[in-house]
Amino acid sequence: MLLYVMCAADKYEVTVDDECTVGDLQQVIAEQIDVPVDRQKLLFKGQNLHRTPEKPLKACKVKNKSKLMLIGVAEDPQTIECKQVFGEIAKSLEKYEATLAQVPEDIRGLEHLTRLDDQKKLHQATVRKVKSVNEFLVRHLEQLDALPISQEMLEMRTRRKRIIARIEKLLETGDDLNSTLQDIKATHS
Repeated sequence: MLLYVMCAADKYEVTVDDECTVGDLQQVIAEQIDVPVDRQKLLFKGQNLHRTPEKPLKACKVKNKSKLMLIGVAEDPQTIECKQVFGEIAKSLEKYEATLAQVPEDIRGLEHLTRLDDQKKLHQATVRKVKSVNEFLVRHLEQLDALPISQEMLEMRTRRKRIIARIEKLLETGDDLNSTLQDIKATHS
């Protein structure tokens, strides 16, 4: 079903399934018009549709080529950029956490290797792994520091603090693993 969504002086054409709910429409609007669901007030013939997101559009008498009024403000570009960077970093952190979680197993594997050459190779590979993760974590801290987050962007500032705390914890884990690896190298030298 084709709907016309009027927002300020702009008119948007939005296509949705005939059986969709108000909430489904709000998601489409969020994706196409960049107005987050929580910032949308959706009006149709005197009805505040946004108050009943579970209600089917048909039950609200919305049909093909209906005109709906959207009152809402799109997210500012800084917030969009922050959310994108935070999402990318969060995915990376999951990978780094898994990598660091594997290191103690690698260290235990060192003890079971009988050939000194094999021990040395695994030790060097493990040291490189931890060093690489730490370097990426520092880059992420620099990336977070460079984000233009104004004082008014309280939610973004809070999210950044949580991510920084998570990175600092991973860096501390990496430092502990590096110390363990240096101790192992010292005992095998």
